[in-house]
Amino acid sequence: MLIWTIWIVVFGMKATGNMASQTSKAKPKSVPFAEFAADIERRRVETGITELPRNSGKRRIESKKALLAAIEAAGGSGEGESLGILNGVIQ
Repeated sequence: MLIWTIWIVVFGMKATGNMASQTSKAKPKSVPFAEFAADIERRRVETGITELPRNSGKRRIESKKALLAAIEAAGGSGEGESLGILNGVIQ
């Protein structure tokens, strides 16, 4: 049941105005990548999560399969290590 239907049934009137989320007009704070990576590592230690599950790749679309095949043909593995990423940190 939609919210406006509830307004009609309960209050006998339609909802008016903009129901969209009102967000802050402040600009988001820019966070340096090194600080972001350190924060993620700190959260992993606090929660005890040491290894994140890998995506099995069983539901990849054809364009993703083609991209990974092209990366492998060019000498890469399609994994983060070949892209210069190790443990979430760009090398």
